[in-house]
Amino acid sequence: MPFVIFPFIINFPSGMLCYWLTSNVFSLLQVLILKIQFVRKFFKIPQMVVHDPSLLQQQKTPFIKGLKENWKNSKTMTTVEDRQRAEAVQFKEAGLGAVQKTYSYDPTKVKPSSNISAKSK
Repeated sequence: MPFVIFPFIINFPSGMLCYWLTSNVFSLLQVLILKIQFVRKFFKIPQMVVHDPSLLQQQKTPFIKGLKENWKNSKTMTTVEDRQRAEAVQFKEAGLGAVQKTYSYDPTKVKPSSNISAKSK
């Protein structure tokens, strides 16, 4: 990749070209050095795990089908996010608004006592 971009960046200011060139050269050297088995063993870098492709559950879906599925998932996520926002607003309004009456009588007012009384001993 660095060699592909080089012709495009050659006309940039010299400081940027120098930074880009040195950064990419160091990166390429690092990759090349870390691929050497002796260096990997010295720094105790574990071997890369290679998975058997037949055991992986990869589904090769056609492009259009995948696009439609992603579009459907996007619409579903938008709906879920809209519901969550609406519920959050509703919850906030319920906490700030007046208390709604959820009982058939006013519990703060004492009811007149009935004539039933407990027997005294």
